[in-house]
Amino acid sequence: MVLSWSSDGKSLALTAYDNTIRVWNHVNGDRSQKLTAGNGTCLSWCHNGDYIASGWDDEALRVWEVGSADIHCCLHEPDLPKVLCLSWKTAGEEFASAHVDQTLRIWNTTGWLKTLYHNTPNTSCLSWAPGGDRIAIASDDDNVEFWDVAEDDICLKCRNSFWDSDAATSWGIDQSKIISVSGEGMIQAWDVRSGLQKGPSKMLVRNVCCVC
Repeated sequence: MVLSWSSDGKSLALTAYDNTIRVWNHVNGDRSQKLTAGNGTCLSWCHNGDYIASGWDDEALRVWEVGSADIHCCLHEPDLPKVLCLSWKTAGEEFASAHVDQTLRIWNTTGWLKTLYHNTPNTSCLSWAPGGDRIAIASDDDNVEFWDVAEDDICLKCRNSFWDSDAATSWGIDQSKIISVSGEGMIQAWDVRSGLQKGPSKMLVRNVCCVC
């Protein structure tokens, strides 16, 4: 199961075991939409609240209109590898997708824009910095890479040799730090400029799958 909050914090989208995406109203607990989608692997809610992007096992990405529950566009690419995770840019209609072949693809709602080749196998999470062009990519080999999408280049790499894997990452609002959480429940803050840890790692709970 994959979760994604709307930017206003009032709605939650999740992938369900019956091959649907369900949108729930956090305030009253009612289900507002049910999107029939297929075998979903990941999803991400656009920051303007209008769209949800979803990745599947059929060489396609789908962008849904939340209000109508209709498909806004279906983005295909020949032999598109399995999608592992998605993240929208905070401004505009661009989003990023990480794939099993260690590629990072940038899209908008009309099609593919570019492909970047990163060094993190088995990407576990993807997070676009608020208001910027940097993307954090975390993997199960303890590494977090920071990419400048505008420059098509890696700008920083962090590694925690004491962790088994990174389960999730989330940027601070001012882009100066990022939080990463391991699968075994350790949380760590990083200074994005230096790549150094900010304070000691702390234990939360076990079997963490996401953070926001």
